Parts: sequence; structure tokens; C-alpha cells
Amino acid sequence: MNFLVRLAIGVGIVASVLPSLREAVGGEVDCLAAIAVLEAGSEGSAGMDAVIQVVRNRVRDGRFPADACAVIAQPRQFQPVSEWPALAKALRKPASFDPDRMLGKSSSLEHARQLARSTGAPDLTGGALYFVNPAFMDPSYCPWFARLKRTRTIGNHEFMTHYRRGEKRGEPALDCSSPTIGSRRGGSLASKYANGLFHPRGARVASRTPTRKQLDAWRRTGRLEQRQRELKKLFRPGWIKLD
Repeated sequence: MNFLVRLAIGVGIVASVLPSLREAVGGEVDCLAAIAVLEAGSEGSAGMDAVIQVVRNRVRDGRFPADACAVIAQPRQFQPVSEWPALAKALRKPASFDPDRMLGKSSSLEHARQLARSTGAPDLTGGALYFVNPAFMDPSYCPWFARLKRTRTIGNHEFMTHYRRGEKRGEPALDCSSPTIGSRRGGSLASKYANGLFHPRGARVASRTPTRKQLDAWRRTGRLEQRQRELKKLFRPGWIKLD
């Protein structure tokens, strides 16, 4: 077989796998962006990038799955996935996962995608494999986290990893006696999506109406008409006031 024939075959093989490679990369970006927004969307670039970095640290660690979407979809690992069954189901099919449909298009989500596409940035988490917002956590998990090594505090999250063999242990990563532990449990963004106005299977509480502050915020950000269209799909006429 001459060189040109071998080259043509090689080019054909590469061309045949490129679509699947693009799907894998695109799916991974969407998975990373979604979890970054749900976990740290209010904490800017540093907070979202730190969440993405923890997922990537897990991918490189043999104790976790070898791709980002599978890491995020693992049961009882990321609070938004545990709180929002529809999200957990969607993450198990990353090729068709559409965070724009589930979360709504936003500047935060697009920025998170840009962070997810970026590689080679320094790990600001100090090699963390875990993170938790103490105010939103289940207090029953606190003793387990407290035994870990705290590596960084970024925004409202504490980042942690395991102690190496023989490494001297420091103070507990969390103070489980603090009244802040679990003080805002149930108020996360994923919980609001799963149980509030924009539940994907329809509204849970038929009489709920947006507050005046919500309406004013939607007007300021130019999203009122979009929200009106979304709500009309979820509520029967007369169930909710939209203006």
C-alpha cells in the first residue's frame, strides 16, 4: 500500500470520528457550564471556574469517572443534581443535553461555557476534589467533610481534598457546631427550578404569582416578555398575574 493510499485512509478515519469528537466536547462544555451556573452562578468567574476545576480534578482521579458529564451525573455528589431529577436524567445523555432549554439563555451560562472551553488555567482550588457551601448543605454530611483537608475558600464555598498518606492533619475543614451549617438548606437555585415557577413538568403551586421585585427585575433586564411566554405555558389562564 503506497503512501497516498495510506494517507487517504487515515484522513477518512479522522473525518469519520470528528463528529463524535465534537459531540463529546460540546456535551462536556454544556455539562460543565450548567453545574458551574447552578453551583456558583452568583459568584462570578472565580466561583464558576473553581467548580469546573473540581470536576476536572475528579476526571483525572481514578476514584471518579473519566469524563466530566459522568462525574457530574454521579448520584449524591453535586447538590443541584440531587435536587433536580430532570437535570440528573438529562446529564446521563450529554449528546442531547440542552442547558439553554433547562436553565434559560443567560450571560452567566454563556460565560460559564467560555470558562469550560478554556484549558491550562491555574487550579485556584488547590487540587480540590470536593466543595460545599456550608449554609446550603445537609448538616448530616458535615462530619464527613470536616475530616477532609481544606484547600481554599472561594466565594461562599469551602474547597477540600483528602489528606495524603502520612500527611499531618490540620483543623477540621468545617465547624459542624456552627449555626450557619444548613441554615439555608432548600433554597438553592436547583431547588427553585425543581419546585418553583419554572418546573419543567409545570407549576407545583397553581396560585403562585411573581412578586413585584421579580417583575421589576425582569423589566430592568429586558426578560419580562420571555418570562411571560414561559409562564403562560405552565399556568392556566387566570392562575397567575403577569403584569
